[in-house]
Amino acid sequence: MSAFGRLALVVALVAAAWTVVTGWSAHQGRPRLLASSRNAPVAVLLAVAAANLALLVALLGNDFTLRYVVGNSDRGTPPGYRALALWAGDEGSLLLWNLVLAAFAVIAARRCRPGVLTVLGAVQACYLVIALIADPFAASHTVPADGDGAQPLLRTNVLMAIHPPIIYCGLIALTVPFAVTLVALVRSPEDDGWVPAARRWMTVAWCFLTAGLVLGAAWAYAVLGWGGYWAWDPVENAALLPWLTATAYLHTSLVQQRRGLLRAWNPALVIITFALSVLGTFLTRGSLLTSVHSFASSAVGPVYLGLLIAVVALGFGLLMARSPLLRPAGATPAACSRESAVTLGSVLLATLAASVLVGTLYPLVAQLAGSGDVAVGKPFYARTSVPLLLAVLVLAGVGPLTRWRADSVAGVLRRLAPPLTAALVVGIAAAVAGGGDWVTVVAVTVAAFVAFVNLGAVTWVRQSAGGRIAHLGVALLACGAALSSGYEQHADVVLRPGAEASALGTTVRLTRVDAGASTLTAQLDVGGRSLAPRLLTFRGSTDPTGVPDIDRGWWSDTYVALLSVSRPEDVVTVRLYDTPGMSVMWLGGLITVVGGAATFLPRRRVRTREAVR
Repeated sequence: MSAFGRLALVVALVAAAWTVVTGWSAHQGRPRLLASSRNAPVAVLLAVAAANLALLVALLGNDFTLRYVVGNSDRGTPPGYRALALWAGDEGSLLLWNLVLAAFAVIAARRCRPGVLTVLGAVQACYLVIALIADPFAASHTVPADGDGAQPLLRTNVLMAIHPPIIYCGLIALTVPFAVTLVALVRSPEDDGWVPAARRWMTVAWCFLTAGLVLGAAWAYAVLGWGGYWAWDPVENAALLPWLTATAYLHTSLVQQRRGLLRAWNPALVIITFALSVLGTFLTRGSLLTSVHSFASSAVGPVYLGLLIAVVALGFGLLMARSPLLRPAGATPAACSRESAVTLGSVLLATLAASVLVGTLYPLVAQLAGSGDVAVGKPFYARTSVPLLLAVLVLAGVGPLTRWRADSVAGVLRRLAPPLTAALVVGIAAAVAGGGDWVTVVAVTVAAFVAFVNLGAVTWVRQSAGGRIAHLGVALLACGAALSSGYEQHADVVLRPGAEASALGTTVRLTRVDAGASTLTAQLDVGGRSLAPRLLTFRGSTDPTGVPDIDRGWWSDTYVALLSVSRPEDVVTVRLYDTPGMSVMWLGGLITVVGGAATFLPRRRVRTREAVR
């Protein structure tokens, strides 16, 4: 498996290099090489698939001659989780990363210009070099009887089978709009014909990223045991950053398509979005998040850094060189117009991404400056990100009710009055309910305003229905997040078997403690509902892993985490959470993804009153 896997990666690298050469030659007007340039990505895909298959066979067969298998699996791991170990470690995840990139290149080869294949082949070659350096097929120094096993948190919830590959798909799909943009800047920057293709691929990436972020939050909520779902962790931020700038581009690209405006801003957004995806992999896979010292000894970190520098230098170098050809083709819009609202929203999203980037990178900069370990936590993001998020939400409500080209303030206010009135009623109800601060009340009010606007604006035969659905989903996401963070309550309870206590307005009783070889389960009765949080002990791990139990309600979740068990008395300490709004948030996430996917449905033009005006 080791020799076969390495050979497959070398073959893939040769095919990727051939893609670069033939794609550029076909782009330069040599049509005989066009078929070869479009078939080369297929060769890359087959070779990378063979490498993935080789590692998968080694994992399923407990081939402990490979260092990766020893570090990420063991004989006691069920076959399904052994297969998931393919992307549990950095080296294996690089194989999956290359597989997805090759698949997207094959699809793009049939739909895009040859020059696009040149860029995709070059990026693929970089990631293949990184995979070869990381070497998932490296041999073990000694061949143990058993492996170390996967990380405990990866073995407690099936969402780990879905969440990482979906995030990968989103980050990798951003390569295609980047390639389309570079080719457009080289060939004909004054022609806006590239925008629809880049927008379609950006939408694909955005849908995957949205689904991955929501599923990642669901995994954190169900597994980590602290009652939350988002901690502004650098790994989380690595996926959030390109999502923010991709969202900005999806809005401003419409302005360029309709009005010929923002012709320099949109390419810049595409370049920034792809650069952020590379930065995310650099941070998480290049050992930089662990320590700048581990990065210095990392073999792949400098290659990631070189790719990031090349992307930024090439992208913005081309953009600056072609900027004289990127003048607006349309007239400057009125201050009160949809173009202005969309542009302002895009700037706010970019500013939000910048603030998250500062918070993510500051600890690393502090290490480089010799300040030691510095943590940037939730308070920083609450002060910097929440106001920007609220402003973006307001524009998501105002924008759909503002006309293109020009509008009157009086007309906009007239159309805003009904949804704003309804939202104020919701805000008053949130304030009267008590328990949340004024920020929470404002956030719920703004989210309700966006939801009412987009509910009223959706006309199923109109082209913008998918966008309105996505806006509605984002509003529900924001509302659920505000409710769950602002109105959450928690309490710790210590119980003996048969004892009960009151907490959060309900009664908690410990029925018994079930002890297994590697499991301690507290059987609880919480207000008449049976819940069974657990502590799991995995081989190779000294600390037990907690697995909470959740009673999911239509409005509020009852969430119980087992903190400790004192043996043999079986005295348990549990933490009880009452978390409202979670169902609203998960529903919002689903609707957001559906809205993004709905933009690919066949569109039917009809003459509406607004269209006539």
